[in-house]
Parts: sequence; C-alpha cells; structure tokens
Amino acid sequence: MPITGTVHFYVISVIFGMMSFASCCLGESSLPLIRIGKDSPAVIDGRLSEPAWQRCAQALPFIKANGAGLADVQARVLLYYDDDNLYIGFICDEPDTKRLHRDHKDHDSGIWSDDCVEIFLKQPDSADLYHIVVNSIAAMYDARNRDVAWESQASVAASTGKKSWTIEMSLPWSSLGIIPRKNEMIRINFCRERKVRGELSAWSCTYGDFHKPERFGYLILGQPIARVEALRVSPPVPGANAAKIDVRLPQDTKAALMVLGNRVAKFTGNDKATTKSFFYPVGLSGDFIDFELRSGKTVLWRTATPVHLNPPPAIPALKSSLAQLQQSLKVLPEKSSL
Repeated sequence: MPITGTVHFYVISVIFGMMSFASCCLGESSLPLIRIGKDSPAVIDGRLSEPAWQRCAQALPFIKANGAGLADVQARVLLYYDDDNLYIGFICDEPDTKRLHRDHKDHDSGIWSDDCVEIFLKQPDSADLYHIVVNSIAAMYDARNRDVAWESQASVAASTGKKSWTIEMSLPWSSLGIIPRKNEMIRINFCRERKVRGELSAWSCTYGDFHKPERFGYLILGQPIARVEALRVSPPVPGANAAKIDVRLPQDTKAALMVLGNRVAKFTGNDKATTKSFFYPVGLSGDFIDFELRSGKTVLWRTATPVHLNPPPAIPALKSSLAQLQQSLKVLPEKSSL
C-alpha cells in the first residue's frame, strides 16, 4: 500500500478530529480577569510616564461590542493600586487623531457623544453601579446608579499623540466604599466609543449595551501579576491556528498559558517581555476561546477572544480544501518516510 494513502487518511483524520474537538469545547466565553498589584502613586498628567505604569498589569484586547471580532482599532488599559487609589491608564490607538470628537468640556455633560472611554464598576455584594466616562480632553461624567449627584473625586488628565490618545486617572477607593484588601474581587469593565469610525468596543464583550453588570469582567487585587504586552491572533480558520503572546512576569514568577484547558506555553519571570508562539484549534462553531495565564492555581490574566468565521465555512469548501491537500500529497514518493 503506498505511503501516500496513509498520509492522506492521517492528515484528514487530524483535521476533522481537531475541528470536532474545538466545536465541542467552544461556546459562551468565560469572563475576562485581571489581577493587579500595588505600586507607587502616579502624577496625574496624562503621560503615563512613571515606572509603575511600565510594569503594571494590562487589560487587552478590546472586543467589538456585538461580539463580531476584535476591535478594528485597539485600546489597552493599565492598572495598579495603592492604599488610597485605583490607578487607571487608557492607551487608545487612533490613526486619525485630527478627527477626534471632543466637543464636550463641562463636567457631567454628554461626554459619551465624543470619542471617549468608559469605566463600569460594581462590588459583587452591592447593588451600586458606578459609571465614569472621559473624553480625549479629560472632561468627565460620573454617576452612581445613573445619578450624577455622586462625585467620584477622580483626578484625570489626557494627552493626544500622532497615533493614539491617553487617559490617566486616580480613582479614590473611599468614593467607591472599597477597602483595598488583597484578593478583593471587583466586577469591572472598560469600554470605548470611537466616533472617528463609529466603533464600540469593550474589554469584556457585552453584546450591545455597555450597562450589563452580568457581563463585567473580574478585577482582583494583589500580587502575583502578569503583564501581557500583546496577544497576536489572526482571523480564525477551521483547524490549527497560530498565535503569539508577549508576557512580562516579575523575577522568578512561573506561569502557564492555558487554551481550551490545555497548557500551550510556559513562562519564568525575569522582568522582561518573553514572546511565545503556540497553536490552538478552531472548529466549525463556537463563539469565543479563552486564553488564560495561571501561576499554580491562581489565575493572573484571562481574555475571551471571539471566534468569528466570516463567512462561515461551508462543507463543500472544506471538501475542496481537503481535495487540494490530497492532490499536493500525491507528489510525495511512494516510499517517503515522514
């Protein structure tokens, strides 16, 4: 029996096996999670220049609010805290900063009509929902349960560069009624309204309206932390998909990257970013894949990345792809050893 026939069967079985496995494992996503550490106070000037910002945890990527994929233009959120404040820094990519909408200057005015970022925050055992909106000139709206009489007492500054704009904020714990204990868990979401091209996005996908506490992610206080510098995934296709992640860990901290419950990469911290390439499977159906960094049993960082096959693969197209694969394998010599 020619060796090529065995290769055909093996490759086709692997492809369909991988797609079947991914189809059964995918579904509604877990919610994103980020563990943040303590550090020194920041000078709130919109520059994000203090060393604390360079080593703190980052929430990324941003997802289109309807779940249709990663945001076309990304943002990331830098996070750390001290005994008095939660420090939040937004970096919003924007290739066309000259067209930013920044018309509202008054406190508690319609800031959401401008290019803006939004923070939603809720304690698990409280009915109070806190909402803060900031535009690219640091005008702010803040409300508790939609009541603008509440004042966050946040200090905010903004700056705009050639290809991005930033927000720097210190938000007092006292205004939220929170005592920042280690392992304290807070429900939170970070959202963006990009008016330049009409795109809504969020760290935790809300499938539309941002005011959905059940879709907020998790913020957990206390080391150890992981700083994810970048997660690079291509538009998904059925089968094996390649990706890369850049992770920076504190010295000697160990962590594993988990995808679909399987460890795909290991990291040992040296205070420098380490890049790892890995593969993950995508099936014919499913909504999200969770990427999760763990140190032992402690989850340090998690994101839920949408699997949006557009257009969805048709069985005839898959058969055609497999036929092309079979044809290419026929060029192998019959006695080839693979």
